[in-house]
Amino acid sequence: VRSITQPLGDLTTLADALASGDLSRRSPIHPPGELGVLTRALNQMADALAAMVARASKDRESLRAMLSGMAVGVIATDRSQRILLVNRSAAALFDLPDAAGRPLLEVLREDRILKAAGHVLSTGETVDVQLGPLRGRTLHVSVCPWPEGIVLVAHDITEAVRFQELRTGFFAEP
Repeated sequence: VRSITQPLGDLTTLADALASGDLSRRSPIHPPGELGVLTRALNQMADALAAMVARASKDRESLRAMLSGMAVGVIATDRSQRILLVNRSAAALFDLPDAAGRPLLEVLREDRILKAAGHVLSTGETVDVQLGPLRGRTLHVSVCPWPEGIVLVAHDITEAVRFQELRTGFFAEP
């Protein structure tokens, strides 16, 4: 009986460790028969899960590196509008230090963006908003849906607006 219950106890311990996130655990014991098959399957599953987690972590870090280097401001939220990610450009454009994990409403007090965010969450349609002047800048913000919530993409269009105003003024004069 002990030759059956001991491997089952070891497999239960291994399964519990894997379920709690300890993907480094493996069973060194390979009993004969169905228990051996189950042991090998659990070890292979642990290897596959560890590889997937490592790949996902690497992909996440690559994405963060790309987003942090972009000149365009990016803010991603979950469905409850809690901020998941703010890149450096968005932090500078909206003056948002340490915004990750906080509600969008708490850190971004632009009514038009907040209304657009609610609209995007309820309809799934992208909404474009022009803000300005905001701390001396004019911004074009696209509020877009994504499976986890919404993404705000902000472009500083201050110079384009100034050139348009100059051009309009130049051609308007006789």
